[in-house]
Amino acid sequence: MRKKSSRASNSPFFIGWEGPGDTDTRRWLRRWVWTLLSVLLILGFTLASSQRTIGEGIFEFGTVREFRGLFLGFPTPMLIADEPVSGQTLFYLVNEFKHGLDPEEGRRHHLRRVRLSGTLIRDPLEAMIEVVAGSFEVLEGEPLADPRLDGQRIQQLTLQGEIVDSKCQLGVMNPGRLKPHRACAVHCIRGGIPPLLRIEDEAGELAYVLLVGERGQPINQEVLQFIALPVEVSGKLRKFGDRNVLFVDLGSLRKKVPGASAGASEHRNWVASPPQTQLPRSSVLPLPRGPIFRSCSLALPETQRRKLETRQS
Repeated sequence: MRKKSSRASNSPFFIGWEGPGDTDTRRWLRRWVWTLLSVLLILGFTLASSQRTIGEGIFEFGTVREFRGLFLGFPTPMLIADEPVSGQTLFYLVNEFKHGLDPEEGRRHHLRRVRLSGTLIRDPLEAMIEVVAGSFEVLEGEPLADPRLDGQRIQQLTLQGEIVDSKCQLGVMNPGRLKPHRACAVHCIRGGIPPLLRIEDEAGELAYVLLVGERGQPINQEVLQFIALPVEVSGKLRKFGDRNVLFVDLGSLRKKVPGASAGASEHRNWVASPPQTQLPRSSVLPLPRGPIFRSCSLALPETQRRKLETRQS
């Protein structure tokens, strides 16, 4: 038989029920626990930093600013601020929570100077102010005019995109679109938040178009069944400040079936985004030429305007 070694081991051995372990064991465990925690923290931070953001919108929750400027009640409540904020001077105006400003009250104060307090909501394209209840004040003076608000008709267009509620899309929710957000968007638009047509082209460039009725009236209730779905809609596109507004022919609003043909070979299945850089090539809807776009400016960067005119020629 093999003899058992009589030499006792000098290695420490920890037994839980016999009290604290020896100093060497505690030091070894402490060092490895801290090392493991540090690795996990660094790994978590690296993974989080490498993720693509869901959206670029910002809601400055808890930060209330004072704004002064020219109030625009048509086609939807907006403010032209005296001073730019985050590079923006034209803001949609909405109430707190899921409520828009009363459009009838907005028309009564159209082109009046106002003062209000609110929270900024913005993304790289457009901005909005959530007005603090009771802070809206009409200042003394006669109604003013602003040359940026000509509302000039640009083109009869057919556009494709997704109807979203402007408040969530611009920053209150990320993402503020598609079916996961549909229930929230329905409540917001039903409550008076202005609906936007979100348009995206194959390159991922975005544009927004405010949707109103043919006479400029709100169409929130009429678009509820089309929210968060691919749609096609026709109307007259006009310019108010730097906002694109489509005066919608409600009879043209329909769900868009991907890949569906329009019935004419020259009428392509297209998505316009921004609407000024890709337009339907149809015998029914003539393609606007460069001079029209120069006279009815959509505030295109010069490089995009040259690219558009080259594509049209």
